[in-house]
Amino acid sequence: MGRSDVRKRNVSRLILVLAALALAAMVGLWGCTRSSGVVDASAAIDTSSESSQDTTDSVSVQIASVDEESSDDQAESERANVADPDEHQPLPRLIDLGATKCIPCKQMAPILEELAETKKDYFEVLFFDIWENPDKGYEYGVRIIPTQIFFAANGEELYRHIGFYSRDQILGKWRELGIDVGE
Repeated sequence: MGRSDVRKRNVSRLILVLAALALAAMVGLWGCTRSSGVVDASAAIDTSSESSQDTTDSVSVQIASVDEESSDDQAESERANVADPDEHQPLPRLIDLGATKCIPCKQMAPILEELAETKKDYFEVLFFDIWENPDKGYEYGVRIIPTQIFFAANGEELYRHIGFYSRDQILGKWRELGIDVGE
């Protein structure tokens, strides 16, 4: 291999590295300030199977055998173990992972704030700034912002979207996933 071949290969590598750095810089320069409102979630949300198990355990019904208890005692036992319908049940969750200095994130802020207020009976809306809290980005495997992740009430990830997502697109996706979001 000649000296010119080595130079060409090194130049090609240098161009690739510079292109990658330029792309990273462009992503970092999309900056504006995002208002902190109802969707700002600085507290960690546990979506592990352990927390999902806790919620399903609270709804389980234990049925005693007839040999051990009378039918009246059994009915009383069943009523005591069924979750009260007025208790807060977990809701599906929309998590937006972005940054307070990101143009698409800033464009989504009023949409997410409005959805957090008007659809709070149907699903939760949370925002994590992964520039301020990079562990959230790693936790959710975020590579590009904004990223929206749709979770079922049991914590199962249903869908993931990257980039700007309008109000109608978000509500349409919930409906497509079989989640009631009202009118």
